Amino acid sequence: MTIGREGGRDVLVDERRLDATHARAAAPSRIAAARNPLIWVSALLWAGVGWIAYRQYQHAVTVPSLGLDARPLKGAGQAVLDGTDVYAVHNFVYPPTAAVLLIPLGAVDQTVLARAAVIVGEVAIAGLAVVAVLTFVPRRRSRAVLPPLLAAGLLAGFVSYHALALGNVSVLLAPVVAGVAALGGRGRWSWASALLVLTLLVKPLLAPVVLVPFLGRRWRPPLVCLAVGGVLALASLPLTGGVGRIAEVVRTLLHGSVLVGNQAGNNLSLTGFASIHHMPGYTLAVARLVVVLLALLIVIPAVILGRELDTAQLAWTATGLLLAVFLAGNLSEVHYLYALAPGVVAVLAGARSRVARMLALAGLATLCLPLYGLTAPTEQAWSVAAEAVLLVAFALAALASLRGRTPVTGDARDAGELLRL
Repeated sequence: MTIGREGGRDVLVDERRLDATHARAAAPSRIAAARNPLIWVSALLWAGVGWIAYRQYQHAVTVPSLGLDARPLKGAGQAVLDGTDVYAVHNFVYPPTAAVLLIPLGAVDQTVLARAAVIVGEVAIAGLAVVAVLTFVPRRRSRAVLPPLLAAGLLAGFVSYHALALGNVSVLLAPVVAGVAALGGRGRWSWASALLVLTLLVKPLLAPVVLVPFLGRRWRPPLVCLAVGGVLALASLPLTGGVGRIAEVVRTLLHGSVLVGNQAGNNLSLTGFASIHHMPGYTLAVARLVVVLLALLIVIPAVILGRELDTAQLAWTATGLLLAVFLAGNLSEVHYLYALAPGVVAVLAGARSRVARMLALAGLATLCLPLYGLTAPTEQAWSVAAEAVLLVAFALAALASLRGRTPVTGDARDAGELLRL
């Protein structure tokens, strides 16, 4: 039965009632948004983020390193199409599965790819800020301004000043840490493990995070996903020069890749720092031992909590493991630092230790400083100092999580706003 016409179509009785119900339900949300001035402040801040991104883009397209890390991916994709060895491509140090996944890049013009990689990287950083805040920060009126503030800091800092021009895929993998924590906090370990293993097929940057499901006493999902990933990796072997070539690439990465000798100033690990500052071997060994001890202080509370780990605890455990490997290993590059952001936000939003929150804020603020005119060794010193401060923050947050702990379920309330949207 129709009761009239609207917009050139018949309107049914039930349809008009339904529209009226939706209008009444939507009215309070619109009124609440209009009454919250922080929504408009957030919009202005996002405009500022756009301006910062534009200025960083202007800088990135003028530096000699533009597209330096994107070119090997393009070359590997073309090698797959040509049926040649992907490891014959200069500086291609990724799993052979990455070459298969990135075949479309082989058809893209090199200059276009380099410029597009900068833009995609900036969008990924903005997305990282949004995902981290929505996942770890409880819903409140002031939350609207946090994503643009975090995005502005990450984009304006010296990390983006040097990393965006490279076009490295590490920028795209950083939000995965928050995604794995959010999914794991909801008990969806199959999805979390699948997402994590997918990143390993592109770049094993987040390999230490594989330990997190096991710390949470979730055995089957990560084992199944790792088995599937192993089969895919084996299937890609015909694209390489054999297992020997892969072993050669792995050895190169374990020894610092190209960031050794005169290039050690760009290596943000303790090894790079010791090399550029001519530190004795025993000092480096002691520093590494301290990092290992701090990593144990992060892991032990996770082992004790097991299935009680919530979203924030999963995040700073995962990020703490990552950071320990970055520092104690032989290779850490500037674009690796984006992967630390989810853990930092988790500590700021959920740590029970005030000292941990203060240290996390100090470390994050350091990475957001516009240290554009400093020499590589000086910037390296700032970066390594920030990494060390953040590692202590993660350890303190992990230890504080044992105070007054109560059992929680996989559907805990604080499992992250991101999955509720």
